[in-house]
Amino acid sequence: MNSKKVKLTLVAFVHVCLLLTCSAYVQATPSDGSEDTATDVDMSHWYLGGRAGWANFQDACNDNNTDCANDTLGYGVYGGYQLTPWFALETGVTDYGSPDASYGRNHIEADVLGAQVTGVFSYGLSTNLDAYARVGASYQIIEKQRSWADEQTSNQWGIISAIGLDYALSDNWSVRGEYQFIDGIGDDEVMQADLHFVSLGLTYRFGQTKQPVMVAAPLVPAVIPVPSVTTKVVLNGQALFGFDSDVVQSSEELTALVQKAVDVNNGALMITGHTDNLGQAEYNQKLSEKRAQAVASYLNANGVDTARTSIIGLGETMPIAPNTDPVGRAKNRRVEVEFTGSETEVQMQPSNTKEIK
Repeated sequence: MNSKKVKLTLVAFVHVCLLLTCSAYVQATPSDGSEDTATDVDMSHWYLGGRAGWANFQDACNDNNTDCANDTLGYGVYGGYQLTPWFALETGVTDYGSPDASYGRNHIEADVLGAQVTGVFSYGLSTNLDAYARVGASYQIIEKQRSWADEQTSNQWGIISAIGLDYALSDNWSVRGEYQFIDGIGDDEVMQADLHFVSLGLTYRFGQTKQPVMVAAPLVPAVIPVPSVTTKVVLNGQALFGFDSDVVQSSEELTALVQKAVDVNNGALMITGHTDNLGQAEYNQKLSEKRAQAVASYLNANGVDTARTSIIGLGETMPIAPNTDPVGRAKNRRVEVEFTGSETEVQMQPSNTKEIK
């Protein structure tokens, strides 16, 4: 392996180590004993993967060749950070193999290595299947050996684009199939070719082990039977979450709910997430579950026993107002908490401000 490949391989190794270190730090950060940790509940995470596949160097060989091998096997590693349910930043390194050609007694071979930084845009097709597109910058190192002359080298930036499907095998593991294209790698010295790369990848997502969607919450039996009262607290989505986000923000209603739940330590809480009907039903279902889970995690982080909380997401299926106008949709984007205990019923109403998803 030549010196330029060694350098780029070392960069890839350092990149992978940094991803693993940052991921370990994120998972190891304590959820208690640090300032404002209760407001940091989200679904962001690091991920790391490897891929292998078939590369084709279109127009790499001249017409007068006697032998042309412009199809090769390639492999690489990639990693990134999922910022939102639909967007991630990703980088990776790929060895695209060594295409070669013969022209009579003369032989040419090129080693092609590439690095890339891209944005990944995802769209949920079903509960486990996402379609995605990647676009960004790529950097290729091409080292061309000729039997009749000295080695030629090309170091060049380019634009990379890719489309693919990602299927979740579990909370942590997923497989992806992808087609990638780079237009005109190389330069006037080593000549140019369009690079097509079809690959299959395996991805591991860190910190994605979650509480089940539905958790039974056994009530602590009382020594003396007390009449049970159910309090329904409706938390407005605007006060809790940003646009298309499941990151909890503090609010007066949420603070009051935490205080009530802590003061009365023998009550059960059923947390239900709802959305409006904008967007795909499967995506809204996932979002309602994530927001219900985020509220449960917020309560747990502030002293409410995990065994007392149950969560469920109903997506867009249970509107309380028409979805035909912004006011109605804002009412439907909510999280409801039913508190069962012996306290007198208290109803907290939502406050509608600007429209969110």
